[in-house]
Amino acid sequence: MILKPSGILLIAGGLLTFVASIWVFILEGIFGTTAGTLIVLFLFLVGGLELSSGRSVWRAEIGSWKGIMTSLGLSLPFRAIMVYYSEDTYLFWTGAIIGIGELLSFTFLYFNRGFFLPSEEERAGVMGKIEVSAVKTAAECPNCHAIVEIDWDSCPDCGTALSKSCAKCGAPLERGAVKCSSCGTDVEKPAHILRTIETLRASAEEDVPPETKSSRFARLGESYLKNGEIEKALDVYEKAIEYTGYDRKRCHFMVKMATILKNTGKTDDAMVLLDDAIEMDPQDYAGAAKLKSEILGGGSQRTEASGVPQSS
Repeated sequence: MILKPSGILLIAGGLLTFVASIWVFILEGIFGTTAGTLIVLFLFLVGGLELSSGRSVWRAEIGSWKGIMTSLGLSLPFRAIMVYYSEDTYLFWTGAIIGIGELLSFTFLYFNRGFFLPSEEERAGVMGKIEVSAVKTAAECPNCHAIVEIDWDSCPDCGTALSKSCAKCGAPLERGAVKCSSCGTDVEKPAHILRTIETLRASAEEDVPPETKSSRFARLGESYLKNGEIEKALDVYEKAIEYTGYDRKRCHFMVKMATILKNTGKTDDAMVLLDDAIEMDPQDYAGAAKLKSEILGGGSQRTEASGVPQSS
């Protein structure tokens, strides 16, 4: 409530600036001159700023202190000039009273900047969100070194399982666990990932051009990977391949699937995809040959379709 009078004064001052500019310059017959026109336009600008600042003061808008002080700093000198040169008694006394009020408001607001700063609780909340965000983006995929978030189950770039710990006791969690084996706390899937999956799944089923549908299925695949749903991710990448009409794009998705299969222990399935990609794209823009060399040269154990390691 203590800011309401200052807000009213600023709004009244803005309105008076509009009226005075019309009265002094237009009715005095100098609006047709270049100088008169520029002065009227400038005063209209000052009046508009003061009206806006009055609203900010009335609402105690967070972060508006600097703009309010700038507006008052511009309007006070012109208020003094307007009063000094005013020949109309009404404008003189009205301008003088509002000018004094604006000067007092300027002084009061200058020493009470805290009214336009967030409360301690709001600052603590913002800092908490920043800290959580910093923690979430500090993790790194152990395989491809992409930046990942701590609540993801798998890396969306390569499909590698990410280590997770219980939010309550800090014990490591097994992949797909619904309860912590140490303290029994329920393991809940991140709500924001589930919402993203539902949104992308709905958008991928819309009646859109094939290339758009292909891209949407690919994005859905990344969200499934974040949620640890590898098989669903592979299924939607197959749909992304089905809908695209470009071989290079198709090969890119095939290499992505092969990377996921490789990092989940299914190298035989990965090799089949890579051979098909190399045949489709001899220039290997998607990097299928490089990934095949890594599998063959890395001593990776071959697997059957079930993913059970076999002796090499």
